[in-house]
Amino acid sequence: MICGRFTSRIARFLINQCGALAVSFAIAAPALMIVAGMATDYAFMVRFRTELQAVADAAAIAGAREMTLAQSDPDEVDAVVESYVAVNAKNRRGGPVTTTTQVNSKDSSVEVSLSQTWTPFMLHLLESGVTPIVVHATARTVGAEKVCVIGLDENAGDTVYLTDKATVTANNCAVYSDSVASNSLEAGSKAFLKSSLTCTAGGYVGAAGSFDPQPVTDCPKISDPLADRTAPSVGSCDFYKLSISSKSVTLSPGVYCGGLHITKSSTVELNSGTYIIKKGALTVDGASTLTGEHVGFYLTQNATFSFTKDSVINLSAPKDGQMAGLLFFEDRSNNPGLNNKITSDNARYLLGTIYLSQGTLMIDSSKTVADQSAYTAIVARSLKLKAGPNLVLNSDYNATDVPVPSGLMDLAGGRIVLSN
Repeated sequence: MICGRFTSRIARFLINQCGALAVSFAIAAPALMIVAGMATDYAFMVRFRTELQAVADAAAIAGAREMTLAQSDPDEVDAVVESYVAVNAKNRRGGPVTTTTQVNSKDSSVEVSLSQTWTPFMLHLLESGVTPIVVHATARTVGAEKVCVIGLDENAGDTVYLTDKATVTANNCAVYSDSVASNSLEAGSKAFLKSSLTCTAGGYVGAAGSFDPQPVTDCPKISDPLADRTAPSVGSCDFYKLSISSKSVTLSPGVYCGGLHITKSSTVELNSGTYIIKKGALTVDGASTLTGEHVGFYLTQNATFSFTKDSVINLSAPKDGQMAGLLFFEDRSNNPGLNNKITSDNARYLLGTIYLSQGTLMIDSSKTVADQSAYTAIVARSLKLKAGPNLVLNSDYNATDVPVPSGLMDLAGGRIVLSN
């Protein structure tokens, strides 16, 4: 009897508990369904957004590529983007995809925005902004034109810097600063920079009147275009601390250990070829003149160059050989930040590329520099102009037998990069 009563009580208890669980489940079921629906919605939303972003990225690249074509106009770019989206988004789940295209010829960019509605199960109850899904992509054509200045320092302020009354006139070519600093590019109140495009990976400092056109900020960096260029071989010393004073002489290519000093109204003409300046400076001062056609200077073991105010400089880079197109080539193992100076008021013929991957090019003259050259390009860790020079960077590549180094020439073909 006792066992029977005990068993009966257990049965009634279990029946009561099951009933309570059933009631609890009935109450909780809607909430559980909502949570499950939201989780499913969220997974779909992430997938939809990822897929739509991929379409936007590819459409922006297609539009930027269209921009590089001759006579391309915004309507043509827009048509290419619309066509790409129509083909690649037609089988997507959800509502139709709306496309908006912004073409900016000033910085060679195409921005694509895509919007698509979809019908979530539950997630819209918690967050109304889940639909439509909106994504953006911007593609830029980097270096789609000739490039005459690249400041390579990626972090320092004033990677490209103009002060006092300094002027840069970049004729039909672009000026780039790779620094991400807020003052990556700076122009003083009386300075002026004119180019076909001025682009900085960071920001810039200067009044609107100091630039034509206004700089474009947050540009993709341009990697050193000459990083793969092979340096000339350096042999034993042919000369040691050679100083030419009050003379007119002709010099030949060789290894000039301890530098080369031309001073006291000397006139030096250089035979064509490569001049290795090792552990010293190439210095022209004292109203002296340095002339050379198809010559290149390789600066090694912390060698630098300096052309003082009263010097006369007329130089063109080699047309062939290891130094083809390079007027100056700094050893990549030189100490960073070494100063190479042009303060000459008569350095109007500097034909070729000045390549200082570790060093600074300082121009501190009060007259026009390089304007008589068919082209002059500067690829340096930093470029700084003081006093009142007008640095003229021409880009008439077809007017000379001195080639543009291949890395720089490749930039003129353009590289399309996503920058969103």
